[in-house]
Amino acid sequence: MNIEVSTVVVSFIAAIIGSLGKPWLDWFLDNKRARVKRRQLLIGRCRSMIEKGVDQKKFYTSNEFQQLKPYLSDDEASAITPKVSSDGTLVAVISTGGIHAGVNVYSHVLIRVLARLERKWGLL
Repeated sequence: MNIEVSTVVVSFIAAIIGSLGKPWLDWFLDNKRARVKRRQLLIGRCRSMIEKGVDQKKFYTSNEFQQLKPYLSDDEASAITPKVSSDGTLVAVISTGGIHAGVNVYSHVLIRVLARLERKWGLL
C-alpha cells in the first residue's frame, strides 16, 4: 500500500512538472528558431546589398546597419561609417596595397563582419 501511494504521488508530481515545463520549452525553442531566422535574414539582406553595389552612405543609413551596429567593434564601425570632408562631400577610403588595391574598404570590412557573425551565431 505504501508503495502504491508513493507511486501515485511521484506520478502526480511528474505530470505537474511536465505540464508546466512543456509550454516553457516550446516557447524557448520557438524564440530560438525565430532569432536564428531573423539573423539569417539580416545577413542575407546585407550580402544582397553588397552584391548590388550599394554605396557606403546608403548602407550606413539603412535599417540593416542599425541592426548590425551593436555587434560591431569600434574599428569595424569606423570603417563602415562614411567619412565626410569639411565641404560635406563623401570621402571613400580606398585600399592602396595588397590584393584589395583600388577597392572601397567598407565592403571588405562588412564581408568580414558578416562572416564573423555567421560563425558566432552558428549560422554556417
